[in-house]
Amino acid sequence: MNFSNRRQAFISNLAAIMLATFFCLGASTFAVVWQQQSNVRIAKENNNLENRIASLQRHQTELNNKIASEQTLEVLNRRNAEFRLNLAAVSEQQIVRVTRDPKILLDMKRNMERIGYLPATGAPALARPASDADTRAPIIRFVNISR
Repeated sequence: MNFSNRRQAFISNLAAIMLATFFCLGASTFAVVWQQQSNVRIAKENNNLENRIASLQRHQTELNNKIASEQTLEVLNRRNAEFRLNLAAVSEQQIVRVTRDPKILLDMKRNMERIGYLPATGAPALARPASDADTRAPIIRFVNISR
């Protein structure tokens, strides 16, 4: 009887260990599958984002080429004729190509107008005498910094 109890205890312990092993193996397999599925989903999202970035870069290149083609002398003069603006023909000296951010340039222009800078005369309004009778030296001086 003693041997039979030991045998039943051994079988019970073996069954419990096998059940625990089976449960742990199933849980780890489930975790691995879940992680692989997550990796595949992230890889697909990365691929979609890379495709979208490439598409946007192609679109930007197309727009840059279109802008460059629209800024030629022939196109500007043709547009002048098409829209019947009756403007003088454009020469190369009249074309201004903006290489910096236009918003920053417009902000700089607005600020220069606010402080009284007059680019047409080349001298700031605050630095020039108010009248011919006022010949005192200007207090405020402006310096143009060009790159």
